[in-house]
Amino acid sequence: MKNIVIFIFSFLLGCLLLTSCKSKSIPGETTETIIHKTEVVKDTILKVERDSSYYSAYIDCVNGKPVLIQSEKQIREYNEKNPGAYAEAPKSKAGRSIRAPIVNLQDGQLKVDCQKEAESIFFKWRENFVREWQINNKAVPVEKPLTTFQNVKMWIGAIVIWAIGLAALAFLIRFIISKKLI
Repeated sequence: MKNIVIFIFSFLLGCLLLTSCKSKSIPGETTETIIHKTEVVKDTILKVERDSSYYSAYIDCVNGKPVLIQSEKQIREYNEKNPGAYAEAPKSKAGRSIRAPIVNLQDGQLKVDCQKEAESIFFKWRENFVREWQINNKAVPVEKPLTTFQNVKMWIGAIVIWAIGLAALAFLIRFIISKKLI
């Protein structure tokens, strides 16, 4: 029974001696990266520049009816009939996107057709924006004073260590004397 009491007492004393005051571990520096992606859809109307085409020709009156002068023969006849006037061949010019005009003279009515191809003027596109932030978190250690309980445990631990050291020294001296080693 005495051995069990000594064993329990020694175990509890050992547990008391092996416990200590430990501060919390400080985490290292952490870096957090935040990426924000934005996609913007934009559209616009493209401005189409103005364009033109022209047609220039002479009209003669034959038998009371207007006639469009187009051939070389008709131009020579017109210039001979009208001595101060000088008629030239009909001129037509196409624009950048408009074809040359088509001219008709029928029943005293002059028709000039200018045709233009349809153009796409609506334009749409997407823009992507990426924003990136880095946040650095660094732990700053702050020293706290020990509590009264922690101070008492430290003093008791120091006293017990000294007592064990003195007891071990006394036991060693007694063993040496009893064995007559010196």
